[in-house]
Amino acid sequence: MYLRLKGGEPFGFAGLHVAGPDAQETCAIITRAANEVVAPIHTRMPVILDPEDEGLWLDPPVTDPAAVLACLQSFANDRLEMYPVGPLVSSARNEGPELIQPALNL
Repeated sequence: MYLRLKGGEPFGFAGLHVAGPDAQETCAIITRAANEVVAPIHTRMPVILDPEDEGLWLDPPVTDPAAVLACLQSFANDRLEMYPVGPLVSSARNEGPELIQPALNL
């Protein structure tokens, strides 16, 4: 399955990155319950940031979780689309634009 914004523009996920002299460097993508678009294939989905929230999410001086909590809302169903793709996407050895072409006869 291929999931994208309806306009095809790139989008950002909400994630966390920890690094420092006393911490092992690590990162994680934040997930939430799937919205109506993703629910037919999975119960969870990454939090997709609204473009207006990306600056706040990435602002290093903002360290209070409450200040960014609103960024973790479910992404609007009408802004996403999903469609089946062919089996080439199942191998990490494959790459190229043909991987996201809509599958025929699925």
